[in-house]
Amino acid sequence: MEQILDEIGEKIDFKKNEILFHDGNHPKGVFKILKGKVKIYACGDDGKEHIIHIASKAEIIGFRAILSGVPYKVSAKTLEYCHIQFIKKLDFMEVMNSNTKFRNNIIVKLSRELGDRALMVTTLSQKTVKSRLALSLIQLNEIYNGTITLSREDLANFIGTATENLIRTLKMFKTEKLIHIDGKKIELLNTQKLNEIGKDLL
Repeated sequence: MEQILDEIGEKIDFKKNEILFHDGNHPKGVFKILKGKVKIYACGDDGKEHIIHIASKAEIIGFRAILSGVPYKVSAKTLEYCHIQFIKKLDFMEVMNSNTKFRNNIIVKLSRELGDRALMVTTLSQKTVKSRLALSLIQLNEIYNGTITLSREDLANFIGTATENLIRTLKMFKTEKLIHIDGKKIELLNTQKLNEIGKDLL
């Protein structure tokens, strides 16, 4: 149903580490990712980032603040070169109000994402760094469709640990031949074992 947005808005190229929107800003429109990946994150009182989601091709981001009528509660920044379609608030709301199927699709998307994230937060909060990393690597492998190219700092912020702990655990996984590391790139070698670790079966 998101194809209904294809002919409206402006297509823009973004370099790596460019801000799409920032916590506290008032939304001016929504962003549909045509190419690349964007991190959605919140900052704690200490300024440390907590990555809530990594959005990729075909995802629409920024619409929650528009529908709720409040400023953004999170920020969004590109993780790599991105080609993104920006759709102004009025144009997006016109589609929402005139197309029942599209509106219902957005509502279903909101409900599913809320449930998925609540489950993820609950699950990760009860697990060790080793288990959290294993689960996160499996999730990121799907998002990246293979080789994961995420900085160590971003990966640490994604699983909610210190960078030093992350690096130590990555080395452990490499030694156990669960992953292959080449610079910033991570390739999964044994998804089954990582899944077992994530479920605390090992």
